[in-house]
Amino acid sequence: MSKHSELTDLIRKGESQVALGEALERLQRNQDFKLVMSHLTQTRLVELHSNLAKLQVDSGEYRSTVRNLDALSIFQCELSSIHEAAANARASVREARLMQDELHED
Repeated sequence: MSKHSELTDLIRKGESQVALGEALERLQRNQDFKLVMSHLTQTRLVELHSNLAKLQVDSGEYRSTVRNLDALSIFQCELSSIHEAAANARASVREARLMQDELHED
């Protein structure tokens, strides 16, 4: 694969990641999504933590509550990962385009 093809492929993949990040940013500005996220990250999170104190550690309900807490945590981590990957992709795409321009000049 030529250097130009590699850069084109990198740009294409990076632009896809940037588009995903931009979609998430639009979603996070949406009032309905903000309401859902507020419920999940505040109301629901407090409810789940409160339940843990009332339950016996070896009960199925305790394990289910822990799984729900894990799910919320993973969801928040995934959203953060999308933001981070999009930021990194923006920088990579910019750099790859500069390198492509240099190849065209030679």
